[in-house]
Amino acid sequence: MPEARSEIHFGDVLRSVSLKGRIEDMVLTMTVIQSYKNDSADNLEVVYTFPMGHGAIVTGFKARTGGKERAGGLAEAGQAESLYEEAIGQGGAVVTLEKSSEGLNTVNIGNFIPGLAVDVEIEYFQPLRIERGRIRVAVPTVASPRFGDLHLSGELRDHESIRANILVEYPLSMALDIAGELSKSAISCPSHPATVAVSPGLATVVLEPGAFLDRDLIIHLDAPPSKSFALTAPALEAHAVMAAFHPSFENKRQPLTMSVLLDCSGSMAGESMSEAKEAARLIAERLNKNDSILLSHFGGWLDHSTKGPVKATPDNLRRVLDFAQNAKADMGGSEISWALNATLEILEKKRRAPKDRVLVLATDGMAAGLEKLLDVDDSVRIFTLGVGPSPAEGHLRLLAEATGGAAQ
Repeated sequence: MPEARSEIHFGDVLRSVSLKGRIEDMVLTMTVIQSYKNDSADNLEVVYTFPMGHGAIVTGFKARTGGKERAGGLAEAGQAESLYEEAIGQGGAVVTLEKSSEGLNTVNIGNFIPGLAVDVEIEYFQPLRIERGRIRVAVPTVASPRFGDLHLSGELRDHESIRANILVEYPLSMALDIAGELSKSAISCPSHPATVAVSPGLATVVLEPGAFLDRDLIIHLDAPPSKSFALTAPALEAHAVMAAFHPSFENKRQPLTMSVLLDCSGSMAGESMSEAKEAARLIAERLNKNDSILLSHFGGWLDHSTKGPVKATPDNLRRVLDFAQNAKADMGGSEISWALNATLEILEKKRRAPKDRVLVLATDGMAAGLEKLLDVDDSVRIFTLGVGPSPAEGHLRLLAEATGGAAQ
């Protein structure tokens, strides 16, 4: 009989996370190594739910424990759970990786005996894209707490959690090679102090010591002169092809009826709110007299700058911007779905107007039930602005793409 097990949160045993990646031909391949150590006197069962980048596909999974390395296999959720419980009953250490919901994955470590160290290695593949002349690589490192119940919304199972101990600093390291033509790009890391070493055909980005799992890791690369890429690879008895194109279009647009939704929930305090206000200012500066605008604050309720969209005259823009700059993160929880649908109803009344209807959502995305947002009416293009150190980028990008908009 194995010893009695105590299920605990990862915070007591996670020691560090290291990243080793490579970018070549618009594809990111990343290896994540999570290092755990049980310094307690108990036999533990550890659960760690963590984020992964938008569009990332897991291609490899290994665990090293007691000097042995074992590669993971693929199984349906129900079968994997049965195999996990069977291995627990046999008394050996067992590690599983499962997809919890969009952008969230969970590592389970069972029979984690005292003194044991475990390294969990996860490899994933992620296609990149060029947006506004730049490639943005985002590696989420922390799943921030969200308003609402992720278990009731079906995004997490009963034993999963994204709680983190804010008093514990989890070290993060990274080395990222950038090969080929992209190595000639201007490269920066706005989220963390990092060094960039360049040699012929290769650039390497290394995080400086002192980084932790407290914010998304962001790398920017200016797009190279050649903006189209194509890859081919054998796939069983066929071949797979991935192509990326970046055409140029003449910059013409119709007059806009625009609604800007600023998240004013409690989680937006500080950096997130400052970024949202700055976004509102930049948006207003780009409107002209043929456009109309409505700016709204939301949290547990909804507050509009005006009764409906008003023409973007200098006086109206000044009034709208004053309303934006007075926003505070004091409107309770983030009821994104309700605020979004209520604002879309206002824009629906403008359907007959000869204007392009657009909604801009500025939020940290810290709310449960975000997957339900994908059912919104796609007659209004939605543009999402993820603000703060760790926005729910995957959900915000899916929402934008589902309605013909874009995410930033």
